[in-house]
Amino acid sequence: WGNAGTPREVYVKHKAVHALVGLGLAYYFNELGFPKTGLTLVLALGVAKELFDQSRGGRFRAGDVAWTIGPATVLIVALRW
Repeated sequence: WGNAGTPREVYVKHKAVHALVGLGLAYYFNELGFPKTGLTLVLALGVAKELFDQSRGGRFRAGDVAWTIGPATVLIVALRW
């Protein structure tokens, strides 16, 4: 599923998965009352995923980490405002 389509479609799906996972985890931990813990976990998960990719011959992409933590941070700030 994730690798099907044009290179642009694959790129968009890949970034969307990063963002949705980050948003989901951040929202879950915010509902538990631990928004900072959630954001820390989201950041750690984003870095871990990129380190995993790197260990399998890929590149460590800081942009993917940003796509994971960025939307999650915006969500938590908006919810806590």
